[in-house]
Amino acid sequence: MKKMIGRYEIRGTLGKGAMGAVYKGWDTRLELDVAIKILLLGTDETTRADEITRFLREVKISRTLKHNNIVPDYDVGDDSETGMPYIVIEFIKGKPLNSLSRPLRQCAKGSRAFSSFPLRNSNWRLKKRGNSE
Repeated sequence: MKKMIGRYEIRGTLGKGAMGAVYKGWDTRLELDVAIKILLLGTDETTRADEITRFLREVKISRTLKHNNIVPDYDVGDDSETGMPYIVIEFIKGKPLNSLSRPLRQCAKGSRAFSSFPLRNSNWRLKKRGNSE
């Protein structure tokens, strides 16, 4: 695994999905923990271009959302080695989302809506107010 993306030191993997991965990182300039979501390389140029478009659309949309329970973006950039974009957000210490997915699946009574819950774009940004873990 790479040790750095931009000025961010990679300190562990928080989760991976088909399209991307989220790492725990360290901002070497501001000296704080962060979460870094990177887009993984696609299999072909067409797929890669579509994935980059979706990824950047997510960043633009997330910047318009302001709420106490939505983790703000700190930075966005392109990895100098791969050329793939990344998003840096606040790191929230607590339980991983996949530990919450089973109770949520039970509430949904088998709904497919939660089948990819841990890394769905709309879910990994949520934070719990008052979470002190």
